[in-house]
Amino acid sequence: MSTIDEIIDGAKQYLDNLDEDRVREAYLLAEQAHEGQTRFSGEPYVTHPLESTEILLGLKPDEDTIVATLLHDVPADTEVTLKEIEERFGDVVARLVRDTEKLSLVKVQAGRAQVESWRRMFLAMAKDLRVVFIKLAERLHNMRTLEFLPPDKQRRIAQETLRVYAPIASRLGIFSIKSELEDLCFKFLQPREFEGLKADMDEYGKQSRHYMEEATQVLKNLLKDEGFEVEVTGRVKHLQSVYKKMRKKNATSLQEIHDLFAMRIILPDQHRETEEFVAHCYTVLGAIHSRFKPMPGRFKDYIAVPKLNGYRSLHT
Repeated sequence: MSTIDEIIDGAKQYLDNLDEDRVREAYLLAEQAHEGQTRFSGEPYVTHPLESTEILLGLKPDEDTIVATLLHDVPADTEVTLKEIEERFGDVVARLVRDTEKLSLVKVQAGRAQVESWRRMFLAMAKDLRVVFIKLAERLHNMRTLEFLPPDKQRRIAQETLRVYAPIASRLGIFSIKSELEDLCFKFLQPREFEGLKADMDEYGKQSRHYMEEATQVLKNLLKDEGFEVEVTGRVKHLQSVYKKMRKKNATSLQEIHDLFAMRIILPDQHRETEEFVAHCYTVLGAIHSRFKPMPGRFKDYIAVPKLNGYRSLHT
């Protein structure tokens, strides 16, 4: 379980002027307000806001958002009022807590049209995107502990998450949360397929780690020799993504899928005068293609034609 000291240490990594006392005061209020309440897992309820805040730190939220996440369930589930929170932590925190509570009251109806309408309403109600970030972090922690709920609730919450929360995370470009949400939904909605694919991917992962390490070093050396400063990382595709790809291709084994792991090359931003400059991305791509022959039909230019959520990169 995360601790408030770990939360504060994590926030200090990117917030130079963090008011530690204010964050600790928010935690102590949540701890006192939720005293005696437990989760279905049997853990003290305060573990939920703590773990939700830990997840949110990956998005580098501001101090008000951290405080609001620690307090997000207090007015709804305890005797502490929103007015008290406003008096102690300010109107911004109170508004974030209030709007997060409002979104929790909206129930998703079945049907594709209703779900899409709900997504739009979700984003419209959350005029401040920080509220959406809090809801996504809270939902991810709830999904991580879904096993302690009855099976019917597991399925209902997983379906809602897959229909609404994962697509919103994708739309906002928060792919780490989107991927984990989808994998957890897969686990509870299709447990047999999940376990089978997970076993195969675990075995594949042992092999692919060696390949990713080698590929990372090759790419770093190649681009360093060409004079580029880059960050190179590798990752194995998440389970839900692999499962969808296998179904689309009618594949019966992982050997039939060509891109189970991916390398990511990140370049520093460049500007000329006031305009963003992206030509170096294409230059790096050219350097890679001069060494490795690209596969036909596998190149995608999301810089010239970005995805709907603003995602931009070159795929090869």
